[in-house]
Amino acid sequence: MRILITAPYHQQGIREIDQLFGESVYKSWKPNGRAWNESELLGLLAETKAEALITEHDHVTAKVIESFPHLKFIGVCRGTPSNVAVGKATALGIPVFFTPARNAQAVAEMFISNVIMLLRNTIPAIDWLKGRNWQAGAHDS
Repeated sequence: MRILITAPYHQQGIREIDQLFGESVYKSWKPNGRAWNESELLGLLAETKAEALITEHDHVTAKVIESFPHLKFIGVCRGTPSNVAVGKATALGIPVFFTPARNAQAVAEMFISNVIMLLRNTIPAIDWLKGRNWQAGAHDS
């Protein structure tokens, strides 16, 4: 199976996909500076003859899905598949996978670090330092 990957992916992940599914074509949206729009995605899918799609932010519209009803699946590397016409995919029997809570650990870590910063008065301390509010002679030994 040939899979078009437009989501940012690392080489190890691409190798694993190739081992599991056969072949991948990597066309990340990142060098483009924005998600692939409908017409660009139509072109990429036609050019690559992909049988599946792994996306992140691209515009996977009803037109895209209708144009490629043979897709085996659409994988979405985000918490919700809000960029995919899920109803159209479902109607055509194309499963849509997504990654709820993919950043849960990062969110938990950020929360804990913010609590520590709050309890240690880090932001007021930074402001105090930037304001040069120390007393004369504070650095004398």
